[in-house]
Amino acid sequence: MIAKMHIRGLITGESPYLKDRWCQFDATMVFFLWISVILQVFEITEVVPKFSYLSILRAPRPLIMIRFIRVFLKFSMPKSRINQIFKRSSQQIYNVTLFFLFFMSLYGLLGVQFFGEMSSHCVRNGTIAEKVTLNDLAVPDAYCSMDKESGYECPQGMVCMDLNLPKSISGFSGFDDFAHSFFTVYQAASPEGWAILVYQAMDSLPAWRATFYFTTMIFFLAWLVKNVFIAVITETFNEIRVQFQQMWGERVQIQTESTPQVLKGDDSGWKLVTVDESKGRGKAPRCLQVAIHSAAFQVIVMMVNVANAFVAAS
Repeated sequence: MIAKMHIRGLITGESPYLKDRWCQFDATMVFFLWISVILQVFEITEVVPKFSYLSILRAPRPLIMIRFIRVFLKFSMPKSRINQIFKRSSQQIYNVTLFFLFFMSLYGLLGVQFFGEMSSHCVRNGTIAEKVTLNDLAVPDAYCSMDKESGYECPQGMVCMDLNLPKSISGFSGFDDFAHSFFTVYQAASPEGWAILVYQAMDSLPAWRATFYFTTMIFFLAWLVKNVFIAVITETFNEIRVQFQQMWGERVQIQTESTPQVLKGDDSGWKLVTVDESKGRGKAPRCLQVAIHSAAFQVIVMMVNVANAFVAAS
């Protein structure tokens, strides 16, 4: 990097270092690597506690792999045409990103309005809220509702109580405020771990709220927006393929089907012999071999396997 700065010039020159975007990327990665090293030294000397919020400065380090991928990803097209394609596709990705953030923000606000802070837990009788311990909670931890007509009702010997637990214990998922709600919506839209959130909401509040909220959220965020984003990426690659075909014409279609061959040797030497897959193998009658290789037999076997799975799961 220092050699490039010396040869090309930092700001002035025919091709200054800081005016090249890949050079800017390299300088940024080196900066974060040095930040990571300095932070590690501070953690070893106990100037900064381990696992502090400053550890987020290490997050950009894996982006250095983009530089590695660029070595193998090269386009044999004019730079102006490549820039035109990426400019058009980036605008589409920008619109899809705004579409995604709109639904994320919408459901983040709806989560705060629908659920709010869900802090009611089942604890043992006689528990003091200010002195609650893990031994006082239900096993597993159960959310409950103060309203007797909806939500989960604690079992005998336990009572529903509002607890002011820190986020390090209760978890960062929830709808206490917009920030936590936005994070929870992103987690549920993955969709990984969203079933636990549904059960917590159904135990704390009327079940119809959680059913309506999470069903529509999964439809819009986990299905609709994701498919729109995939469609944009697919359209971009199709456009690149069309540009290649316009420049170099139709390429010869690569044959995807090939005749299977085996290598056999005899006194005259080695040679490739074509395998006739339709030829019978073994002593089974011809009619049985045809039946085994038929599509109907394969469907019957699959249906038997599915039926066996249903029986085993019931």
